[in-house]
Amino acid sequence: TALRSVERESINDYIKESESLAGLHKEIRECDSVLDSMESMLRGFQGDLASISAQIKYLQDESLSMNVKLRNRKTAESQLSSF
Repeated sequence: TALRSVERESINDYIKESESLAGLHKEIRECDSVLDSMESMLRGFQGDLASISAQIKYLQDESLSMNVKLRNRKTAESQLSSF
């Protein structure tokens, strides 16, 4: 009957597409693996950037402190030279 014929065609189409679907599934798993690897790498990079940021902050604080000390020394020198 026509219904059986359509059913067989549908089953055959499904069988033909099953290989494509299996390949697609494999590609998706491979992409997931690559994305997991990239995520791990980016987390490491983020940690490195946080460390660098902390070092920059420390250097800025040290620079400000040295600037204040220099200003204070110049003020003291100018006051001492007037004696």
